[in-house]
Amino acid sequence: MNDRQREIVKALIQMAWADQRWAPEEESMVANVLLRMGCESAEVEQLKDALKQYPDMAHLETHIPDHDSRLNAMRLLLAVAFADNALASEELDYIQRMASRLSINDTELDQLRQEALRMRAAWQS
Repeated sequence: MNDRQREIVKALIQMAWADQRWAPEEESMVANVLLRMGCESAEVEQLKDALKQYPDMAHLETHIPDHDSRLNAMRLLLAVAFADNALASEELDYIQRMASRLSINDTELDQLRQEALRMRAAWQS
């Protein structure tokens, strides 16, 4: 896993923890993302304990410098947020903070929400 992927995974974990709980659906969604990023099943299993800890995000912008990568990262964050079929106010606040931090405007964020919902549905089927 490279630095960019590691920062995306950290953001996904923070998204899952934004409502102060780690739902099984969120764990499953993060595991799916890891597999799609090229991690082996055994590596995902080894990471599960680490996934349940709140990560440091100090280097996010450095490792995800281009706008397209930031949009992809936000799409994944939104898919994790929607994984448990409930969007808590803390999760919504986190999404807004991350969008601002990644220079994603409201129009882009709205489009990404729709894409994330479709992605979640496809991955859960």
